[in-house]
Amino acid sequence: MRITASGQTDVGRQRDHNEDACLIDPDLGLYIVCDGMGGHAAGEVASQETVRLVQASIRRQRPVLSEYIHSPTFERRTQVLRLVEGAVQEACAQVYAMGQSDPLKKGMGTTIAMLLTLGEAAVIAHVGDSRVYLIRDQQAHQLTEDHSLVWHMLKTGRLTREEAAYAPYANVITRSVGTKPTVRAETLFVECMAQDRFLLCSDGFHNYLTGDEELAQMSACLPLEGLVTACIAMANAGGGSDNVTVVAVQVDAVQRTGGEAGISVTRKVEALKHIRLFSLCDTHELVKVLNIVHVRSYEPGDVIIAEDTVGDDFFILVNGKVEVGRKGQILITLSPGAPFGETALLERAKRSATVRALEPTKAMLIRGHDFYAMLEQEPAMAVKLLRGFVLAMHQRLRTTSAELIEARGALAALSQEILVPPR
Repeated sequence: MRITASGQTDVGRQRDHNEDACLIDPDLGLYIVCDGMGGHAAGEVASQETVRLVQASIRRQRPVLSEYIHSPTFERRTQVLRLVEGAVQEACAQVYAMGQSDPLKKGMGTTIAMLLTLGEAAVIAHVGDSRVYLIRDQQAHQLTEDHSLVWHMLKTGRLTREEAAYAPYANVITRSVGTKPTVRAETLFVECMAQDRFLLCSDGFHNYLTGDEELAQMSACLPLEGLVTACIAMANAGGGSDNVTVVAVQVDAVQRTGGEAGISVTRKVEALKHIRLFSLCDTHELVKVLNIVHVRSYEPGDVIIAEDTVGDDFFILVNGKVEVGRKGQILITLSPGAPFGETALLERAKRSATVRALEPTKAMLIRGHDFYAMLEQEPAMAVKLLRGFVLAMHQRLRTTSAELIEARGALAALSQEILVPPR
């Protein structure tokens, strides 16, 4: 993967010093924005130390990162996500210890928004209200959710977006690096496409952003360095009430490998979008679903699901063709885009049919325990998926009812012919 990056940090128009920090490390593929907090320049210390500590931790783990790049399996992906979260956790513990040892720095902390590029993918980690955006196909998508009181109230429906803009507690964050001994960083795995742009920024910028569409429009007409400069200028023109830091990362080219990542990102996302279960999810939520997706390949004749076996795996056919049969009788043939086995997500029961590959086939697989672990972390998303599942079941019931009515009509007509034979 070829990467271009650009970044700037600015004190803004109303602060006398800059507590933000940023990093562009092309050698590691590591990009960071931190927004420090605390008196006596302690915020500046917290942000700079967090950048340094995370960079050092990631550098020590280079062998693990190289293993993933050369063999991008689901298991190694999970290992990298834990490694990244561990790097933030390590920085948190050390920054907290520094604050405890110096009365002038006690209580200091920082946000972090981090991007680590790995071959054909990237890992995002964040704590606090610094953000990561993905700009793809001329659309901008916020990939992180602020750890702030306002964001929590927005998600739970206690505030509208209009009310949030004027909330008196807009700067209250609920999670930070260094203010406590430990912190849970949110991590996200993103498969990259050529011409993707990632934008990491402190709230000194995104507080002046009117919406994702405005960022997409800015990106569409500006080169990477120009985009960064324009973001800084926009924040300062709007008042520059805080330090402003923006780092932009562009994916110039991606070379796909086989294995787990052997299916294009577009095809995976489109497959999810066309399934009723995920029809209400936005791009950010679909990326989270892709984080728990395995990709499996099957040869003609391979059994994907065996009748009367117990399992909780849900499949989405991406390439190839499969047949569904019961007790030796073929019931239906499925083509790319078709889901099967989804009821296993609700109940770990015996499979009602056998699914067999008819030709070389690739399928996305979601395991039940991964699915429910995701929902436990994303209650708002769980509600959407529940609604999607109910809609899917409703559609199936309507289809089945229509087929039964049609069958009853045909049976009645046949019975009439038998009782009153034509003359």
